[in-house]
Amino acid sequence: MSQQHDRQKYPGEGDDELGAAAGVHAADDALAAEVTEEPEPGLTATDDRWHAVLVGFVDDPHASVEAARALIDEDIAAHIALLARRSEAMHAWRTNMDADTEALRVALVNYRDLRERLADVVSVLTA
Repeated sequence: MSQQHDRQKYPGEGDDELGAAAGVHAADDALAAEVTEEPEPGLTATDDRWHAVLVGFVDDPHASVEAARALIDEDIAAHIALLARRSEAMHAWRTNMDADTEALRVALVNYRDLRERLADVVSVLTA
């Protein structure tokens, strides 16, 4: 389930201040070009909210960025809650102190897999 999300790098992004300033209009044009008025069919409610944030940037950039910040905060909280539930479920082996070696092996593999997935996420976020 390790996925890397490729995000388009806009002109001026990651460059020095002068390059970033020169790329502002190009970045605005790129954002406007990839956002349509109608969301794609089959999107989730969160996808619809993100679409509204992107479309709203044209009329009110400040409010759009503030809404994006709020959505990111919600996403982070939801992911933390999901990880907490996953972690709790993985600790089920502890209720059976007489667990056999196979149950313990499966628990260890699950811990290892989750750790690798978390490391993948961190590497994507820090790249």
